[in-house]
Amino acid sequence: MFGGKELTKEQNEAMRKLTSDTGRNFSFIRGLIFALIISVTIFICGIVIKKVRRNNE
Repeated sequence: MFGGKELTKEQNEAMRKLTSDTGRNFSFIRGLIFALIISVTIFICGIVIKKVRRNNE
């Protein structure tokens, strides 16, 4: 960690670019989690609908 007089404009800019880019680098992980949740929900709904239709016949 740097502080006080050790910080330069270039170092601040490099740190800002590094930290602001992290979210975009890991966004695919959130996308995979979201897709997993949606697909499991749809799959379970399909199973429930199938069982309900079988019981109504």
